[in-house]
Amino acid sequence: MTGSLSVNKFYSVTFTPLAGYCISFTSLQYDVRRSSTGVRNWALRSNADGYIANITCSVAPTQTNCSIVGTNIMFWNFDATSTTTDQKGCSFIFSGAAFTNFFTARTLHFYAWNAEANTGTFSIDSVRLNGTATICTSGIASLTHDLNAGFKFYPNPSEDGVVYIEPKTNNALKIEVLNILGSVMATENKENSSGEKIKLDLNTLSTGTYFIRITDGTKTSCEKFFISK
Repeated sequence: MTGSLSVNKFYSVTFTPLAGYCISFTSLQYDVRRSSTGVRNWALRSNADGYIANITCSVAPTQTNCSIVGTNIMFWNFDATSTTTDQKGCSFIFSGAAFTNFFTARTLHFYAWNAEANTGTFSIDSVRLNGTATICTSGIASLTHDLNAGFKFYPNPSEDGVVYIEPKTNNALKIEVLNILGSVMATENKENSSGEKIKLDLNTLSTGTYFIRITDGTKTSCEKFFISK
């Protein structure tokens, strides 16, 4: 394993905050797989420092098939590991001002090297980016929610103030409706054990812009919607 990272060979993904939002990253979890002659090493860098330093690596205690070598470089350990099974428990950890409350795009480059043959394959899958998004528009109180705590709702805009919500889970939910100043205009607690859509009747609210904030356990999600009577 004498090869080294090539700055010209990478997988790339860019995350761009919507206008009025700032984003904070905490970690990126993923599964990894290689063929019997695939790459042995991989690392992650970002445009925050011009792709100079490897981002901190982490391996869960139960994972023994992958390890960290050198300065935040991942290494595939065992030849005997099945090539048809994803290895789990790996993650990259984000810290510092570059990944906290940023407004501009962050691009991540995944580098992989030390393949044992030109025909070797390697993949990263089931990626989960953890962090928060905060509405930071001037005049609106800060509303922060988890990047992975989403929900579906419709119609948007609503012409009669009626909104239907489809949460991701069947847990007990706290649902709040806020105006653009961050004031809570309506609150409901729902036992969503059946997993069915939830109806909100907000016909008493005036025409305008609002936010639906849902708290599911420790995760909070917030989405903008409009009432246009």
